[in-house]
Amino acid sequence: MLALYSTEYGDSPYAPGKRADHDAGERLISHMLASCGVPAETEVGRHGKPFSPSRRDISFNISHSRGLCVGAILTENMGEVGVDVEFIDRERRRERIAERFFTERERAEIGAADDGALAFYLIWTMKEAYLKYLGTGITSPLGELDTALVGGVRFDSRVIQGPAGEYAFTVCTGERAAETKNVPIIKIF
Repeated sequence: MLALYSTEYGDSPYAPGKRADHDAGERLISHMLASCGVPAETEVGRHGKPFSPSRRDISFNISHSRGLCVGAILTENMGEVGVDVEFIDRERRRERIAERFFTERERAEIGAADDGALAFYLIWTMKEAYLKYLGTGITSPLGELDTALVGGVRFDSRVIQGPAGEYAFTVCTGERAAETKNVPIIKIF
């Protein structure tokens, strides 16, 4: 079973700070684990992905951006899960980032999109969610990773509302996991 959660935090959605990010993430992890009857004890893997040492049959992951923290938990030995969320900053200059971290095909997709900013952030969150799914973090060259060519996984990318406006959100699961498209995001706190 897959469950998705979100929480808003911080005095200012534009600069909540690393401490607020960390605290919101810890609260969200505790809530997700408690929803499965699991103690809120966590450890981190070699590249920083958290896990429950007492329940290796579940996988969870969190991400935060500009006052919004999202998380996913996958139970019943259904494999790994990765999530990413990014505030859609339409004023941000994205060309250099895309040139460095996106494949030629991805850059063409952004250029052809009606909403280039949205396309950029959806592709970015897919890349990060996939690497978090793998548990490697950003250890491989992103410019060589084309999420349209990745096999064995499912992506669910959405635009969601948060304290600063629109956010791109992606969850990545293995093919064994249940379909994610209709799973609602449960708001907590």
